[in-house]
Amino acid sequence: MLYNENNIVPTTERRLTRREQKDYVQYNKKKSYKLSKRQSGELAPHPRSHNDIPIDTEGQVDTGQILVPKNERKSVLAPHVKRSVESNVLNAKALTIDPLPLKSKQLIEEFKRGSLSSIKNRMVVEEKDGHIAIYPQDDPHWEKLTASVTEPLEATNAERIRLKKLDIANFWGYSKALGNLKRPRTLQNYNLYIRACAFQNKLQLAEAAFNEMRDDYMILPTTSTYTCIISACAKSNDVEKAFQYLNMMTTRDGLEPTVQNYGACINALVRNGQVNEAFEVCEAMRAHNQLTDITIHSDLLVGCINNGEMKRAWDHFEMMRAEYRVDPDPVAFSIMINCAAENDMVERALNLFDEMEHMGMIATEVTFNTLIKALAKSYRDDATKLRVFEIADKMEKYGYQADIYTVNTVLSACAKVGNVERMMKVINMIKHKELKKGEKRVQLDSISYNIMLHGLANNNARNQKAQNQNIITAMALYEQMKSSPATIQITQTTLNSLFSVLTNALRVNRALEFLTTEFDKAGMKPDAITYTQAIEMLAKTKKMDLAEKMMEETIQRGLKPTYNAYKHMIFGHISFGDHASSSKWLAQMFERDGYMMRPSDIKKYKSAVAGSRSKIRQFNDAAEQTKRILNEWK
Repeated sequence: MLYNENNIVPTTERRLTRREQKDYVQYNKKKSYKLSKRQSGELAPHPRSHNDIPIDTEGQVDTGQILVPKNERKSVLAPHVKRSVESNVLNAKALTIDPLPLKSKQLIEEFKRGSLSSIKNRMVVEEKDGHIAIYPQDDPHWEKLTASVTEPLEATNAERIRLKKLDIANFWGYSKALGNLKRPRTLQNYNLYIRACAFQNKLQLAEAAFNEMRDDYMILPTTSTYTCIISACAKSNDVEKAFQYLNMMTTRDGLEPTVQNYGACINALVRNGQVNEAFEVCEAMRAHNQLTDITIHSDLLVGCINNGEMKRAWDHFEMMRAEYRVDPDPVAFSIMINCAAENDMVERALNLFDEMEHMGMIATEVTFNTLIKALAKSYRDDATKLRVFEIADKMEKYGYQADIYTVNTVLSACAKVGNVERMMKVINMIKHKELKKGEKRVQLDSISYNIMLHGLANNNARNQKAQNQNIITAMALYEQMKSSPATIQITQTTLNSLFSVLTNALRVNRALEFLTTEFDKAGMKPDAITYTQAIEMLAKTKKMDLAEKMMEETIQRGLKPTYNAYKHMIFGHISFGDHASSSKWLAQMFERDGYMMRPSDIKKYKSAVAGSRSKIRQFNDAAEQTKRILNEWK
């Protein structure tokens, strides 16, 4: 053994193998040949030559701190490679031993190439009782290095993408990164393989590798290995197997589960929708004085939100800090900001963002995008929605580049309020923005164009003076989409948004022409939303005969009319005083498609019926009075 249990390297009592003896002879021949050439001047002195190392009269090499006899130095030398440590610690140029307790050949080769220089430069080499001890300055017992290797870190986006793209089929084959060598069967490689299987939802391969490493290669799994296999079960929604592996840790391998192991099981429960069981595991951990981390609580928050238990999510967010003594991180804040966004709690989302800044946390790009989403989805006044520009400016001050998600969210906030001017300013800013070094310009996608068409349609419903210009702008955007590369595709949403630009402007003839021609050109057919927009336009323009035909066509094509389609048919007939047709569609709405009229619409319906009857009564009274006057005149 080159290293004992205390990471101490003996300098004697080590025999060379036959291969080492043979390589040692060849190495000395090459070295003596080059040395003679350098002494004769035929070869330039090597920059790393040992000729400048002082040698005392007893034949010992002076390293500045310790003295290593030449014969003992040769006894620990692995002759088939040059083991000259280039560390700046103690100037140990002549020390010829492995400075790290690395069992893997791959790691040893990386150390020799200088890939692990950050660790090497922090090494301490000292003599203890005839042995040479080697350890990092800030980690004498190698605890930090062991923890960083054995404990799995939370996957970043880059790591997640790398694991998803990892070629599992050829994982153990020849690799160019390893110099066309086969990947060694080590614990670290097995953990990487099982983790990649987890991200690619290949539980069977992960289990096969887990059994193979123990049965065929006698590699005992660690807590990190169990975390990887439990995560694979979680991503495959196999809760039962996840807890089987958790029990196997203690019963078969005698390992004590860590926070990461429990967290993987809680993640499996949350993914399977068993939020109550996940909370029970968390409470059991606290009952047994087992600490919890922010990853566990983030999973619990996500589980509550996915189940629609918003109040429970907010309660646990407060309990996490008060009882569990776990402070939220930017991920937890982003989860709760998203929860506020889904429930139109804009003030609460902004308060969370302010609290995050007050705690000295650096908001991530996801946090900013989530806050912009909260403002954009708000049902409050227009001023609240347009605060997205304030957050977008702050995002740029933090150094984050606005991506397509950010741009689309800001455009959506403008589109909902029909602010075309502000929307076009965003587009111009993207096109003419000065780019920094390494920064890429944001390219608009199909969603961006659909949002802009939707904003023009909303502006047509609010501003009659700008309707003609909005129609021209919408048609120009549509032509850009048709002439753009294949990445921007015309979808059903695109045609419906453009159709709504015409229907909201009450351009009946042009809208009906678009309905019969453009959908066929694009290879699509009108859907229920398209017919609803057409029926609304015809009802507003008092053309109920065409609306009736449009409604019958919807039913004949096997489409289910929307609630708004029935609503416009009912109120359109009432405005004409046609209570029979209105009652017919009201009955069909309930009997055929199971729609129940909303309470707000019931009030409007009663008011419209009363107003219609009053108008009919007034009309009849006026007709009778006119008839009476005519009779008297006769």
